Order: sequence, then structure tokens, then C-alpha cells
Amino acid sequence: MGMTLLEQRAAEFAALSSDCDGGFWRIGAAMASLLAEVTDAELDGKSKDDIAQAVATAREACTRSPFFAYAQQWPRGYAGDFAIVEHIVAQRNDAQPGTFGWELKQHLMTGPMVQQHINKIVHQARLIQEALVGRGDEPVSILLIACGGAADLRRIQPQLMGRDVKVVLNDADAGALELAAQELAYLGDQLTVVHGNVMRSIDELSQHGPYDLVIAGGLYDYLPQRIASRLAGKVLTRLCKPGGLFYFSNVGEANPYRVMLEHLMNWPLIERTEADIDEIVAPHAEQVKEMHIGRDGTGLTLLVEIRKTL
Repeated sequence: MGMTLLEQRAAEFAALSSDCDGGFWRIGAAMASLLAEVTDAELDGKSKDDIAQAVATAREACTRSPFFAYAQQWPRGYAGDFAIVEHIVAQRNDAQPGTFGWELKQHLMTGPMVQQHINKIVHQARLIQEALVGRGDEPVSILLIACGGAADLRRIQPQLMGRDVKVVLNDADAGALELAAQELAYLGDQLTVVHGNVMRSIDELSQHGPYDLVIAGGLYDYLPQRIASRLAGKVLTRLCKPGGLFYFSNVGEANPYRVMLEHLMNWPLIERTEADIDEIVAPHAEQVKEMHIGRDGTGLTLLVEIRKTL
């Protein structure tokens, strides 16, 4: 039996060498052709297992990039872990320059999917700055849920130093909290860490609140709709101060990079529309003064800001 067109595109991608002139673009073109065929296979109703079998050679080729290899295995036990976020923020490429793995990683690192993540961190840092400015000389209380290494806080260290600010960090990964606490050690006893799943940690987190600003970062990319709504309710009723701000982001529907994340890595994300966000927040409408749903600069990700009633 001959190769299907999808298998052929996978084999062509895997056979590439970036030692030739134009390796960066040849790899990019081959990946685009491969992922277009993956999309067609999905539209034709092919199962995920059938597609995985057809693209196995391409997926194996991607392991030449340490980044792709890591995202296929997730050694810390969950997708989107803090270690890969640190890698993205640092804009590192750990492959050997000039190799297939290096060029492959460059396509990802110079593209919109990585840029949207950096945009989110910049946006979160701005929200923290605005919370500090908005309170003047008054104390400010900030909670970061699923904080990872707290890259947003680390961007604005000068603004935090010398301020009457209380920062509480929460994450289910003790390694993430260890890194964040190390990087933010200058805050001293103004910094508190709470290790654990956020839904099981609400009581403890509430004891350190209430908060002027609660940031959940990209956690909603991984939360089913029911849990996402429950968390919003807990934040608005038990964690936010009256007039406080709750922020989270969520990758938007029809993300064109989904096929790459799912089939060449192992990185599924829960995509949502603005209507999905409305559905998450609707049961808690009495707690909401106003809500704004924007997009990051790439247009890929929803940025959700919810102001609690006074």
C-alpha cells in the first residue's frame, strides 16, 4: 500500500537537513505543508490515533529540538510547566546552531505562539504596576495563582522594592514556588508561598487576603468549563477585595498553532471564545462590576479583566 499524502509530508519534513542554504525557510515550508495535511485529515474525520501514526516520523524528527522533545514528554508531569515558560521568557534555543533542531525551534520562538505568551507576561506586569500606582502609598495585596516562576513580578522589581506590598504566590508545583521565592527573596516577609492545587487551597489563600489584584495567568488554558467557572466564583467571593481586579488569559478559539502543539508536541490547550468567557462569569454576575475581554497583540489570546463590585 502506498503512502498517504499526510505520511508523505511527514517523511519529507523528517528527511530535511538544515545544513543546506535556506534551511530555516525549507523547514518552515515543510512544516506548513505537513500541518495543512494534518488539518485536512482532521476535517476528513480521521482519528487522533490515525493521525499520530501517520506523522510519527515527523514527531520523532522534532525531538532533535530539546524544546520539542521536552514538550512531548513533560517530565514534571503536566503540560505548560514553569520550566518551559522560563525557557520561552528567556528566548533560549538549546539546540546546536545550524542544525535541524535549532532551525525548528527558531520557527517557534520567532512566531506568534511564543510572542503571545510574552505579551501575557508583559500585560500581567502592567496590571501589577497599575495596582501599585492606583493605591498610592497605601498597602497593596497581590495574589498570583499558578504563578510558575513569577516572571511578571520579576519584570518590575524596581517598582516593588520599598513598597508596602504583600505578595502571595500559589502553585501546585513546589519547584515553581522555589524558583519564584528565590528570585523574589528581596521581598522578605512581604512574600508568602502557598503550595497546592488552587481549588484545594482557597481557605489558606483567603486567610492571607483579601487582595487588590488576583492574577491567574494562563491557568484557564487547562481548566474545563465547570472548574473554570467555580474558580472564578471563589476568586470573586472569597479572594478579591471589593473593587479588586481578577485577571486571567485564555487562548482563543481556532488557534492555528493547535495542530502543531497537539500533533508534534503533546501540548493540548482548551480554546475559548468571548461567549465561553461570558458563560464562565455569568453565574457570579452579582459580584461583577464590569468585565473587559481584550486580545493580546497577536490576536491569539483573550485577556480577561473582571472588576469586583464595591
